Amino acid sequence: MELKKLWKILYLLAMLWCQSKGEVDGENIVLCNSASANNSVYCTCDKDGMDEATDISCYIFGPVDRKNEFWKSFSRQSRVTTFMLTSRPSDPLQFVPMETLARIPLVEEIYIKESSLGVLEKNSFAYKDHLRTIILERNEITGLRKYAFSNLLVLTRLSLSENYIEELKKASFNHLPRLTFLFLDRNNITWIEDDAFIHLPNLSELELWDNKIRQLSPKSLAGLKSLRRLDLYKNHITILGDHVFHGTPRLQELDLKDNYISQISPHAFDGLQLLSTLYLNHNRLKELPDHAFFGTPNLRYLELSDNHLRIIQALSC
Repeated sequence: MELKKLWKILYLLAMLWCQSKGEVDGENIVLCNSASANNSVYCTCDKDGMDEATDISCYIFGPVDRKNEFWKSFSRQSRVTTFMLTSRPSDPLQFVPMETLARIPLVEEIYIKESSLGVLEKNSFAYKDHLRTIILERNEITGLRKYAFSNLLVLTRLSLSENYIEELKKASFNHLPRLTFLFLDRNNITWIEDDAFIHLPNLSELELWDNKIRQLSPKSLAGLKSLRRLDLYKNHITILGDHVFHGTPRLQELDLKDNYISQISPHAFDGLQLLSTLYLNHNRLKELPDHAFFGTPNLRYLELSDNHLRIIQALSC
């Protein structure tokens, strides 16, 4: 019995010595509530024991590359369901730690903030069977490759707010059957490729406010058959063409205020049978076409203030 105790003490002393010398491999790094990666990362956990933590928040204070042994330490916490990673602005993380995410297969929520991720590559978060929420706000994301978000079968919430994305391309969002909320506000989006949202059949809310979108085609919003709310506030839209919202038949609220809209085609709102709230204030409208809202029989609230309208007639059927 005494010999076993002695061996245990010697083992612990050896581990402490290795950690102090930085010679221990990643799988033996103490992850929770201790500094690691040459004191560049500090992680807090809801529980300290091996394979006990379910909630881990890590703060990066210095440069950490893909090969750092720190990332391997997550193999000892395979029950994690919530993972948050925040960088110091002077030393931002510059990649999505995909290998680390593979070591926490039960993760349901991922938060990465204040990093510098650039272009998100193909399958950055793919094949996570339990992942329901991804928050990637303020990460200097400049673009999304094809299949950047793909094969996330239970993902319901995705936020890419406050980044530098300029274009939304087809298949960047692929096979996300349960995605309900998508936040793309406060980016630099100027263009939406046709069918960019075609694989989001259950999306209910799409936030695109405070971007630089200039125009929408009848296929820009194709496939959004469950969309209830669309926010395009504070963009650069000048014209609403015919059938431009054809892909959103269940839309109930549409926000188009603070754009540069000067022309609305006669059939721009056709097919929006459930639309009840429409904001067109703070635009450049001088007139409205006859029966402009013929296709919106349930419209209850219409805001047209701060335009240049001279005469309004025959707004309904």
